[in-house]
Amino acid sequence: MFIRIASILFVSMIAAGCAGEVGEEGPGSTGGNGDDTGDGTGGGGGGGGGGGGGGMPGDMTPEAFLGEMGEKECDDAHACKASFPTDAGVTFAEAFGASPTACYPMAAEYYDAASVQASIAAGKITWDASAAAACIAGLPGAPTCTSYWDEGPNMPAACGSALVGKVATGGACTNDFECAGATYCSETSKCTAIPTGARTAPSEGLALHIKALLAGAAR
Repeated sequence: MFIRIASILFVSMIAAGCAGEVGEEGPGSTGGNGDDTGDGTGGGGGGGGGGGGGGMPGDMTPEAFLGEMGEKECDDAHACKASFPTDAGVTFAEAFGASPTACYPMAAEYYDAASVQASIAAGKITWDASAAAACIAGLPGAPTCTSYWDEGPNMPAACGSALVGKVATGGACTNDFECAGATYCSETSKCTAIPTGARTAPSEGLALHIKALLAGAAR
């Protein structure tokens, strides 16, 4: 299971600079040179597609979104393994596994897409598929390791609107994403404020890195 290694709120998230991609004109045939009798046989249809291949934003599911976010966190963490803080209270391998591929199932266990889906159905989480798609599309590339463990990556503002928890501080919860804003589901199954500024490894062993990032992106 993931270990919570960072509980800092990231309030300086950048908004997604997602300018709509405009399809480039394809070379398309330019129509035949018909003769003076008007028998031109040119097709003239310029077929430049330019449409990106992905599905429609509404096709994004909570499971796919959480899978992408978890794998991104694993990849970033392993890219910045050398600068992992020595005061985290756990080893890097305990927090993120021995390799990215070992980390992926750990992330999937924590994010628990089935639990999140049930929370959405119960009205404890609001799901926005379009925001989730924009979030994934706008995720930054390689992380800046010199600041990653303290500040995290710059995430698109849309990430904060993908999964919005509805349970207030002190309310009963079953997963972190049910909890509103900068709170998480503690070992007492109550939404509790995420402590700021300290790297700790509490007994509940929760990974709050992305939860904190999402809370910051929503500001």
